[in-house]
Amino acid sequence: MFKIKAAGVRFIASALMTVLLSISSVLAEDSVDDFTSDEVAELILGIIHFSRWPDNQKDLQLCIVGHTVHAEFLLDTQLKVGDFVIDSQWIADSDVLLRVDSCQVLYFGDYDRGHINDFYAKFYGNPVLTIDESNEACRVGGMFCLHYNEGKLGFKVNLDAVGRSQVRIHPGVLRLGQRRLSE
Repeated sequence: MFKIKAAGVRFIASALMTVLLSISSVLAEDSVDDFTSDEVAELILGIIHFSRWPDNQKDLQLCIVGHTVHAEFLLDTQLKVGDFVIDSQWIADSDVLLRVDSCQVLYFGDYDRGHINDFYAKFYGNPVLTIDESNEACRVGGMFCLHYNEGKLGFKVNLDAVGRSQVRIHPGVLRLGQRRLSE
C-alpha cells in the first residue's frame, strides 16, 4: 500500500472539482435542449390565454418564422386554450410582412437580428402578439422572449413592445415576466 501526502490529496481534490465544475457548466449550457416542445407550447398557450385582442377575436392564427428549436408541438397540433382556437403554420421569412394582417401571434425562432428588428418596427401598433425564442435579453423586439435560467424555462417581457401593441396582456403575466427579468 502506498501513502498519499496531504499535498497530493489537495491536488487530486482540486483536479476533481475542476472536472465537476466543467461538467456542470456544460450541462447548464445544454439546458435549453432539455425542454420539450410541448413544455414550450404550454408556456406560450398560457401567455395567449391571458391576452386580449381589441376585437375580442377567439380564432387565432399563430405564424412561426425562422429556424425554431421548440415549435414542433405548435405546428403539429390544432391548439385550444380557454375560448381560443389556434391554427398554426410555418411561414417563409419573405412572407412575414405580407402576413401581418392574418397573423395574430408571431413566434420567431433563430432569425437575423437586423431583419427581425425591422419586422418588429412594422408590427408596432398592430394587434399582434410577438414571442421570440432566441432573444434572451428581450430589450428590443418581441413582447415576450423565452428565457432559460439554471434549468428553468420561463419568459421575459418587453414592456415597451407590449405598450405599443393593441394586444392587452393581464397585469399578472407582465409582473411575472418582469420578476424573471430581474433574477
